[in-house]
Amino acid sequence: MLRSFSFFFIVPILALLFGQCRLPVPIQSSPASEGEKAMEGRPAPGPTDYSDLVTGTDPVSTRVVRLQVPLVQQPRAPLCGPASIEMVFRYWGENRYSQYDIARSITIQFKDEGRFKNSDILKEVSAHQDNQAIDWKLYPGTGTYNMREFLARFAPTRNPRIKILPEDPDEAVKVRNRFFRDLRGHLDSGAPAIVHQWYSSAMRSQHYRVVTGYDDQQMVVFLNDPVDGAIQQSYSSFLELWKVEEPWLPYNFIVFNAYAPGQIKKGALRVDL
Repeated sequence: MLRSFSFFFIVPILALLFGQCRLPVPIQSSPASEGEKAMEGRPAPGPTDYSDLVTGTDPVSTRVVRLQVPLVQQPRAPLCGPASIEMVFRYWGENRYSQYDIARSITIQFKDEGRFKNSDILKEVSAHQDNQAIDWKLYPGTGTYNMREFLARFAPTRNPRIKILPEDPDEAVKVRNRFFRDLRGHLDSGAPAIVHQWYSSAMRSQHYRVVTGYDDQQMVVFLNDPVDGAIQQSYSSFLELWKVEEPWLPYNFIVFNAYAPGQIKKGALRVDL
């Protein structure tokens, strides 16, 4: 009996000495970095606005989403913003206003601010009641601030944004992934998103597009482009074009009539311009 006990006691000791088994090593958790804290919903140091990164979306993601968003194409004028707004208006049921009506309304709303103050387009809008008489090539484009504040007049609007990306590449990737995950969450809940991107990989001009869906299996994003029509971008291409490294523009997106208290039922949207 003693020999049997000694055998079973000594063998594990010998195994440990000769490396055949190892006692479990306790795992020590290191303090979360500031970037990780931001990814958990707590703001990181510096100018960051994560307040709209809480979607409240439906709990089940289909992982392949295609929303039927009407396509609107802009003229040879910088109206990609108003054209994108017309698309989401139509998606939610408001079909009475064109991109020109929207551009006029934006110009009037911001007539005392920024790019619209004392602008040529403000003079045109003031001089002509007929949109067809206006030279829309004078339109100065639409800032993300203008887009957000215009849309917020009519329904719950979300615009997650960050002023600058973290200098640490790993932390910057975490921010990117958080924004991309949140964007897809809004699509899961049935809300298309307006994204602000570079128009092409040449990165010379910026552009609004409406994200209408995504496919996790094929790793593509579906978009309505006011210039190029219905297109798709690979995840890598989409993320590259979405990374506009100017203040408040990296991974900027706007969701109109988001899944939130006050959301208007699809087909029931009516706005007063």
